Amino acid sequence: MADSIVVLTLLSVCVTWFFISEYQLISEMRHAKEEIKIARIAKEATDEYELKHSDINIIRENYRVNVNKHGVRVMSGSKLKLVINKK
Repeated sequence: MADSIVVLTLLSVCVTWFFISEYQLISEMRHAKEEIKIARIAKEATDEYELKHSDINIIRENYRVNVNKHGVRVMSGSKLKLVINKK
């Protein structure tokens, strides 16, 4: 009887740990995909700036990108997601 309680307790801890780890991994993957998307949008905007040599304002996939001679800013709503300043 005691052996089965110990086994069930250990099994429930393992299952719980597995689901918590899986949730954390999914959350980290979502965050990494968002960072890659932001970096790609910023790169596209800076490439366009290099071609035109004038300020660029782009709205793409709910992100606003502003590129000028001072650097790059990527906003999502009122949140600042990425800033790269030239020195």
